Amino acid sequence: MADKSRTFEIRMERIEFLTKGAGGNRARTEHTLACTLHWPKPGTQARTYARAVEMDGMARDYAEGEWLDAVLLRDTVQPPMAVTFQLSVPLASDTVSKAVGAILKAAFNVAGDFVADAMPTKSAGKVAAAPFDAVASTMTNRSAAVLGQGALPLDDALLAQGGRRVVELRAVRDIVKTAAGGGRGPSSRTRRIAAKGDVVARLALVFEPRP
Repeated sequence: MADKSRTFEIRMERIEFLTKGAGGNRARTEHTLACTLHWPKPGTQARTYARAVEMDGMARDYAEGEWLDAVLLRDTVQPPMAVTFQLSVPLASDTVSKAVGAILKAAFNVAGDFVADAMPTKSAGKVAAAPFDAVASTMTNRSAAVLGQGALPLDDALLAQGGRRVVELRAVRDIVKTAAGGGRGPSSRTRRIAAKGDVVARLALVFEPRP
């Protein structure tokens, strides 16, 4: 029987935010982006990768020389399958590595020491991944840390020939901002930033086959 496996790479060409959430659209922000391959091969339900994303504004285009900042994953799979993406709200810069590690710990239920070793470092880069099969369970939809998520089916033609795809990431819940109201008594005003299902970000992705 012929081998139906495909080795491929996904990297970002552009990421665009329509909103960064209740915290406001600050110019310089850092986020986590988790990618989960669903049924990458028989007997493997999911495999999760996570990385840090640094922004200087609401959109970023990645140049050819920014491969390390742009790459999301490289893997060998047996299509058809699917990939989902989950993007966080802005996080404090000193917590991004911990957040990436927490995603992996939730996804793979591994020991804390292993997660600490897998987290991004200045020398190792900004990508973290678990090099083994497991059932993925990243941040829950109810978590305030989740800005949006999206999915994309992957077939043999895309993985074999490569190509470009745009994935819309949608809010998994209403995103609201609460501000203190005026007057003498305790009060607050709530403003909805995005409704559940609204597009909050877009990923322009490049799929490239690898030998």
